[in-house]
Amino acid sequence: MKKNWRYLSYPLSPETPAYAGGQGFFTRPDKQMATGDSCNTQIWEMPNHIGTHVDVPRHFSEAGSTIDAYPADFWVFDHPWILDISPVAPEILITPEHLDLSKVSHETDILLLRTGFFRFRGQDEYWRYSPGVSPDIADMLRQRLPSVRAIGFDLISVSSLAHREIGRKAHQAFLDHAQPILLIEDMDLSFGNPDDFFSKIIVAPLQVEGSDGSLCTVLGKMSEKLKPDAIYTNEGI
Repeated sequence: MKKNWRYLSYPLSPETPAYAGGQGFFTRPDKQMATGDSCNTQIWEMPNHIGTHVDVPRHFSEAGSTIDAYPADFWVFDHPWILDISPVAPEILITPEHLDLSKVSHETDILLLRTGFFRFRGQDEYWRYSPGVSPDIADMLRQRLPSVRAIGFDLISVSSLAHREIGRKAHQAFLDHAQPILLIEDMDLSFGNPDDFFSKIIVAPLQVEGSDGSLCTVLGKMSEKLKPDAIYTNEGI
């Protein structure tokens, strides 16, 4: 059977990396059939910005919208675009000069920035030496791709430990704005087949009232026919 969909998010586990090596994901048994209970259940403990997750404006603004403020259809993206800039070197600050948007469709509503840094996931390098994202990219996207509502990365965060203050400004530039661009961090963009272009992206965040962000599952529907120039690849930075 042909597989039309694939996950663009990672499953949670005790090995899920956390920003700056902080608290991770913990699970322990609650009820256990092996000890005589009628079913199996678990207790989970984790921060809301771990694994594949989405940042919304409340993350960096007291007046910003929360995860539960968005209608269900907001999370369906019909015009995704993959911008491949891999391989990106550790601790690099990604700036507008690194992104060639000349071939990106003006209909794009979600941009997936593939840095190739996923290759370090499972190692401390992934969070310790992650590249960062310049705040100037937010305004560039608003000016040149005004339909973009979200941007996803194969980075643990837009904020690199090497550029932490710039990272805070980047979060603010994307989120604390009249036209916010939501951030989807720690995405699984490890697909290697250039034909893996997606005609639709669905982001399914865990709905928690008043939350500034949420863990999410991201699904990509593969296009039956690759659109011309749908994936742009450069020589890396």
